[in-house]
Amino acid sequence: MQKRIYLDYNATAPVLPEVVKKVTQVLTHNWANPSSTHTNGRKAKLELEESREAIAASIGVPARELHLTSGGTEAANLAIIGTCVPRGPGHIICSAIEHPAVMEAMERLQIMGWELDLIPVGFDGVIDLEILKSLLREDTQLVSVMYANNETGVLQPITEVAALLKESITLFHSDGVQAWGKVNLQAKGLDLLSISSHKIGGPKGAGALWASASIEIQKQQLGGPQERENRGGTEPMPMVIGMAEAARSLNVRTNNEVLIPLKKYFEIELKKYFDVIIIGERVKRVPNTTNVLFKGCKQDMLLMGLDIQGVDASAGSACAAGSIKYSKIIFNMGFSKEEASSTIRFSYGISTTQADLAKVVNILKNLVPLRPV
Repeated sequence: MQKRIYLDYNATAPVLPEVVKKVTQVLTHNWANPSSTHTNGRKAKLELEESREAIAASIGVPARELHLTSGGTEAANLAIIGTCVPRGPGHIICSAIEHPAVMEAMERLQIMGWELDLIPVGFDGVIDLEILKSLLREDTQLVSVMYANNETGVLQPITEVAALLKESITLFHSDGVQAWGKVNLQAKGLDLLSISSHKIGGPKGAGALWASASIEIQKQQLGGPQERENRGGTEPMPMVIGMAEAARSLNVRTNNEVLIPLKKYFEIELKKYFDVIIIGERVKRVPNTTNVLFKGCKQDMLLMGLDIQGVDASAGSACAAGSIKYSKIIFNMGFSKEEASSTIRFSYGISTTQADLAKVVNILKNLVPLRPV
């Protein structure tokens, strides 16, 4: 049986062996409810808080300001709906290329009477800061701009946006899900930052929202007083502790020493043999993502051909798989619908090798017309 080549790390990263070991230990030996007051409950609470500290340390925030959630989607929802509702109907802004977890939360507020504006992006996938500046109003309550795009890997000018908002009442949220572990993700300049466990080798079912201590949050998951009364429900102990173990294992510098040369090699090879556009090639991107527009090809046929040959890639957000015929993110960057239905996202990780990528290029030679000599 052939070894499959996994190039869909942005959908989910393989669970790290040390995480599997830690989660198994928790399930076997420390399964008590951390809200219980008996000895086992206190033991579980201690490990939960140690995990919170490890996750918080990885993004440079106080542990007391970190709210544990079921994943990045809940964290983004809590950041947007949970902070805006107490501030009353007003004006909100986000980029035109946000993940559905952010975009649909914004649209829910719109239904509730909020005014929503979108910041456009250019062919490079970067937001237009001048347009953002023109959109800001006295009643703008929240701006949300993702740290790195899930389909293209393009990094947004977070520092510059923070500087624009510094003297205003406007809260600044960033979806850091695709940046955590790939760049030195820091909350400096932000008010809210959402992250997810399974993008860094932790288990699915855990995420976190950092919110500055001064921010009022209305809980969206009703129930008990957990998470400082901002999120009801017993904390998913094994998932959170697994997330913390993955956070402790993060080594951005080492990862980049492996991934940056891989990306450079892969993109050079693709341009050598095929008529392609590397989306966002000329701007800063995370080191593990290559989004390729194969001119004149259809993504569904390419993905099927790659899958048959043992390669796991994707057309973009895993949350949207099977639901759209073209990438809305690529379309919103100014490409046509036809072009946006011809893109493939290859996202790799620390276990990917140059030999893997060379094999993918050779497989593509049977699926994609070669560049004329």
